[in-house]
Amino acid sequence: MNTTKFSQQNFFSVKDAAQNSRKSASTIRRLLRSIVHNDSHPDRVLIKPSPKEFRILKTKRAPFQWKLSETLLRRTFGTTADDAIPSTDRTATPREGSNVLSILEKELTVKERNLQEILQQLKVKDHQIARQADIIEALNERVREGNILIGTIQRQLALPSPLSTKKHPHTRKKEAVRRRSGLLKWLLG
Repeated sequence: MNTTKFSQQNFFSVKDAAQNSRKSASTIRRLLRSIVHNDSHPDRVLIKPSPKEFRILKTKRAPFQWKLSETLLRRTFGTTADDAIPSTDRTATPREGSNVLSILEKELTVKERNLQEILQQLKVKDHQIARQADIIEALNERVREGNILIGTIQRQLALPSPLSTKKHPHTRKKEAVRRRSGLLKWLLG
């Protein structure tokens, strides 16, 4: 590959590449790892620092930042040069502004559609909750009725209380009369 061609193109940091390609930074890092771990990878020339520079920086323990070329981003994620983040030396053209506007309109449409879906789901859930509340109310009423019936049956089946060991005053008088009469019969008898 011709490295002079790639040295003149734009290189983006991981953060800028994520914004440019509309992918997450972790997706960009995953792409970097798959290319960087193999120095003979054909796309390795599209990433800075080069393998030689990387080894030098690593031995010096110097901080560095991975940079991906615009060509790699375009080929991997399908972004175009018009979608690229404008660099400091480039000014926005009217065409780029209309692209941004159309992208924002598409995003707004998608968000509105999602909002309508969510609202519809909320209506369904509200209806389900109302039905569940009615069912719970009916079940509570049945439980209350069942408790009343069980209470009634328990009262009807209740055993009478055991006879008390104390004797009633009338029975005492009768026993006293019997005792006297029994004593008289014994004395007279």
